[in-house]
Amino acid sequence: MKPYLCTLLLFFFIQSLQAQNDTATVNRFNLRSKDQVKTDSGLFYARKAIAIAEKIDYKMGLGNAYSLLGNSYHYLSKKDLAIESYLKASEIYESIQPRDSLTSVAIMISFFDAAYTARLQGSDWKIVFEFYRKSLKIAQEIDNKTWIANNWIHFGASLNSKGNYTEAMDYFLKALQMRKNINDERGIGECTTMIGELYRTQEQYKEARENYQKAIPIFEKIKNLSGVSTAYLNIGHTYLEEKNYSQTLENYQKAYEIAEKNKIFPLYRNSLKAIADWHKSQENHTQALEYYQKALQIEREKAKSKGFVVRTWGNIGEVYTQVKDYEKAKNYYQKSLDSALRMEFMADVVKNYLRLADLYQSNAQFEKANFFLRKYTFLKDSLDKANNKEKIYILSALYELDKKQEEIKDLAQKNELQIAETKNRNYIIGFTFLGLLISGVFAFFLRKTNTKLKQTNIQLQQANENTQRLNRILKIKTEDIEEKNEELAILNQQKNKIFSVLAHDLRNVLYGLRSYVAKVTESLETIEQSKKNIQTDQLNEAVTNVINFLETLLEWATNQLDNQSNPIKTFNIHQATEKSIYFYQKTCLAKNISVNNEIDSLSLIHSNPDLVQMLVRNLLSNALKYTPENGSIRIKMQEKEQHWEIIITDTGIGISSERLDTLFAQRVDSHSQSLSDDIESKGLGLWLCKDSVNQLGGEIWAESKIGRGSAFHFTIPKP
Repeated sequence: MKPYLCTLLLFFFIQSLQAQNDTATVNRFNLRSKDQVKTDSGLFYARKAIAIAEKIDYKMGLGNAYSLLGNSYHYLSKKDLAIESYLKASEIYESIQPRDSLTSVAIMISFFDAAYTARLQGSDWKIVFEFYRKSLKIAQEIDNKTWIANNWIHFGASLNSKGNYTEAMDYFLKALQMRKNINDERGIGECTTMIGELYRTQEQYKEARENYQKAIPIFEKIKNLSGVSTAYLNIGHTYLEEKNYSQTLENYQKAYEIAEKNKIFPLYRNSLKAIADWHKSQENHTQALEYYQKALQIEREKAKSKGFVVRTWGNIGEVYTQVKDYEKAKNYYQKSLDSALRMEFMADVVKNYLRLADLYQSNAQFEKANFFLRKYTFLKDSLDKANNKEKIYILSALYELDKKQEEIKDLAQKNELQIAETKNRNYIIGFTFLGLLISGVFAFFLRKTNTKLKQTNIQLQQANENTQRLNRILKIKTEDIEEKNEELAILNQQKNKIFSVLAHDLRNVLYGLRSYVAKVTESLETIEQSKKNIQTDQLNEAVTNVINFLETLLEWATNQLDNQSNPIKTFNIHQATEKSIYFYQKTCLAKNISVNNEIDSLSLIHSNPDLVQMLVRNLLSNALKYTPENGSIRIKMQEKEQHWEIIITDTGIGISSERLDTLFAQRVDSHSQSLSDDIESKGLGLWLCKDSVNQLGGEIWAESKIGRGSAFHFTIPKP
């Protein structure tokens, strides 16, 4: 019997070694599949692993192989097969008994991957939500906070796509708080980005930009270039929707450069589309279509997302509408609408209804236009957008309140720890003294003395803590007072500056007007009726100039008090200059002075139009004042690399070289002497011009020669 027994034992030993070898082979094929997941080789190695794992009944290896097979199908855009593989993997994992934490995580990830792939494919939302719920349930059972947050954020993204904005915000905020609790910086950046995306969907662009900008340093810290590129892309979207086109292209270019350099194909594709959107907004039709087609090419070859195609088709339709090729526009709108309806992308459905309504309206096909307009109105109203906005604000406020409560709780815990540490130190000191005193003859008396010392020490400690607390409060109050004093000092200086300008300039202009009125009144009784009419017209012009001057001065004073500048805009500088010239038209005619606006009629600049126009008006007034009759004034602009330079040249009396050095250092008139004391001598001065140029961030200077005229230059920085 013994030889047979030895043979049997040897057989089982060999079989065991073979099984171990087969298990290692399965794991090795799975690793190769993982390394080459985005290629057909990933499919090949996963299938090899499946065949061997089924043969030896190695369930964990088999589940891993099906999960990797699903990943390869996902990247190769075979979404149906990917979902089928993920569900097969979850089924195999669930059959493993007893189930350990590793198996539970595997099941959870399989359902999560199935949900994510189904969402990208445009599957029925009920199926997507069911997969996420199963993944979330397992994550909660094993208390895996990272995956709980993952499911919440993707669940919120799905709800946002469906138009359920309030519920989406609820999930985003819950996910963000959990990411912060576990110090997951990548997750914090993703949650912040998704919250920004939801705000942008609701057209709350300022809040959206704040969240996108918060995400950038988080992603840069962990070197997540995809996150950085996405943030810049989203910031560009908000500027485009607000029609701030210069900021739009700047952020799109940043996103494009990062995605192209690092071969992040989905973002490379999205950046191309974004730049196309910008060209469309500028009606650069050829460039827009070119970039849209490039984006679709990357989409077909590398990225492959049906939602992207839906939106791009709609955008191409808008370009063809701009060039009035209505047939092509209708075809693209209809393709976009059909796909959006099939995948339940409700925001795109609403947008395409409105596009088709406008298109048919333009072609006088009113029956079809009304049909699509009714659909648009009904669906848009059903989303109850306004109510969702209010709920989102409430959720955000509650989230901020929760954060404050957590901060208070943390401070309380720290305070308790400090108290406990203090008590421990006191106990150690007390027991040390007690041990020393017990060893002596006077233990009893010394114990009583020690007790009194401890009480005194506690009282002293409490008094010390109270003193420290009061000192801290006093320090904070002192800092607040110092800060307020600094603010008051700045405001007082600003007030003194404004009052100085107002007192000096208003006094001068009103004295001048009074003098002029007196002269006119004296001459009215002695001159002919025709000359009286001229004098009356001139008096009316003088009063008008005073009123306009006061409006300019008060506008400047208001800006100073508000401590803010007027909005920055893109405007036509030639037209703005023409308005200033028209303002002094009668003065030019009276003195026979020609004013030539040599700025190109199509020149656009990006700055504060009110301040620029005030500068031109004041410098033009200055030139007219000191230019004799039959003189000339030229206004031109030069575009430099970093700024625009505007030059106002006159043939006036000129300024001495000594005065040029201090011309802008104090409130003085621009020339060394006055030709007359008429109403135009307002004394607004170059000091005010200097102040306005400083607000624009530019520079101002003058060139002049006595008897040959002056040239005043000022620059406006480019954005």
